[in-house]
Amino acid sequence: MIFNEYWNCQITKNELNFITETKTKIEGFNKAINLLESKVKKIAQQDSKPDLLLIIIPKEIEDFYKVVGKNLEDDVKLSPSEKKLKCKILSMRHEGQNDLFGLLLESDYIENSKISQNFRRAFKAKIMKYNLPTQIILSSILNNIGTTKLQDEATFAWNIFTALYYKSGGIPWNLKIEEGTCFVGVSFYKNMSETSFTIHTSLAQVFTDKGDFLILRGAKFNWSSDQGKTPHLDYENSKNLIKQVIDKYKETRGILPKRIVIHKTSKYWPDELKGFLEPLKDIEQYDLVALYSTGVRFLRSGNYPVLRGTYCSIAEQAHFIFTQGYVPYLETFPRNYIPEPLEIVHHIGDSTKKKICEEIIGLSKMNWNNSDFSNKLPITLSFAHKVGEILSYIPEKEDPHPSYKFYM
Repeated sequence: MIFNEYWNCQITKNELNFITETKTKIEGFNKAINLLESKVKKIAQQDSKPDLLLIIIPKEIEDFYKVVGKNLEDDVKLSPSEKKLKCKILSMRHEGQNDLFGLLLESDYIENSKISQNFRRAFKAKIMKYNLPTQIILSSILNNIGTTKLQDEATFAWNIFTALYYKSGGIPWNLKIEEGTCFVGVSFYKNMSETSFTIHTSLAQVFTDKGDFLILRGAKFNWSSDQGKTPHLDYENSKNLIKQVIDKYKETRGILPKRIVIHKTSKYWPDELKGFLEPLKDIEQYDLVALYSTGVRFLRSGNYPVLRGTYCSIAEQAHFIFTQGYVPYLETFPRNYIPEPLEIVHHIGDSTKKKICEEIIGLSKMNWNNSDFSNKLPITLSFAHKVGEILSYIPEKEDPHPSYKFYM
């Protein structure tokens, strides 16, 4: 590793006092973001720039944000139980699960509420234009490694050094994928600048056979709850999103992909499907896959759940894959619940269901952001929510950085 003293920027006591002595919540929030941005800008304007910035948030800002930032919540006040239920339902919907209390999120006071401010997301979005990947660490965590129940020393070391390695330009590990294959995860998010709860923006996460992980922002569109629980694109927007993916792949690799696999957590609607297929006419092979948990569970005799990697096909009509479960290598299931399989609820394309499931299993191990053995969702979908959270702070007139390392 190479360090340069000119890359060091200290936050002075006067600067900290300037933030913590503010009277209003939003003023202090903006001052803290602007202060850190000024430090990043100073480094970014140097002739010799680092590959990665390590940003330690001072305890004064951290303590101030605990009081200020966490109170920058929805305009409409919810009770603790309502907030907890709202978060649970949003999490379930993100994973494609249905809920019995969906009407809660469709009521007026939820529809008209605004997304709460978040320091990390706002800061990441603010400094993306300087083209410097960052690793943010709270001083409280740095000073208490191994003393809390959140992470032991080994887990912290694995997570932090894997992240630093990737953000500095390395690929921690990769899958053996057929050359020319491009995986695409399609999802949606709501922008912070929108006052309407019905305005959504499409998002494509692209993972290639070379380990490239690209983020592409699609079009903004209107989708209300009376149209359905899950947003869907129309013909033009779906066509343009996949065309954007193909153009970015060609720009990055110099050639067209040989095969494109699209993942969604909802079924393909007719116009949406037609739009996705239009630009795929120039691609040799393709697969459009919709997958999510449908509430089905399988049990086996003994003390442990179904093995990770188990594939079940019922009369060639229903197809289930366990991305989580008992791991023989670990001799346990590293969770405290009964795992649910993902179901392939919709598939149109050239590959067999078995091949589709094998790829999903591999992609569920491509999380470079933590030490978990595997994720429930493939990498194409598992980070959609987190990426959308940061994209929601980037103005439409600003182009977001395509590399995932600017979002983690």
